Amino acid sequence: MKDSRIGVMGVLAILFCILLKLGGVSAIIYSDSLIWLVVAPALARTAQVIGLVFVNHIQSERTLAETFYQRGNFFLLLLCPLPFAILFFMDGVLGLVTLMIFALVLSGLLFYFKNKIGGITGDTLGATTEIIETLVLLIGGMSVSIF
Repeated sequence: MKDSRIGVMGVLAILFCILLKLGGVSAIIYSDSLIWLVVAPALARTAQVIGLVFVNHIQSERTLAETFYQRGNFFLLLLCPLPFAILFFMDGVLGLVTLMIFALVLSGLLFYFKNKIGGITGDTLGATTEIIETLVLLIGGMSVSIF
């Protein structure tokens, strides 16, 4: 990025992301369902792998992570179902709901990135990771209080 200044919207995004994660983590810790603290980062990294395999990378002059963009290498997706297997083992309905929300949000984000800027960059993958992780922590916190 050529402009390194963060701006007001960037600060607010970071602040709200941290507050939402804190709310989800506190509800999870309060209920002793700590498996969500493992599943949330695992699903966020799964979203990265899915983005790297299915969406085109936007070429730039100096890409440090050029080797990480693996469009079309579908064998990389072999281990992606493991975090969902943990959720389905805990509770089938909750795992299915989490899978549907994950798929909707991830496909929406990747579709938006593809239409808006023509593909993905490291910044969009990082944003996807933070959004998915925050979402799964919130789902975990809410599911613990609902179920």
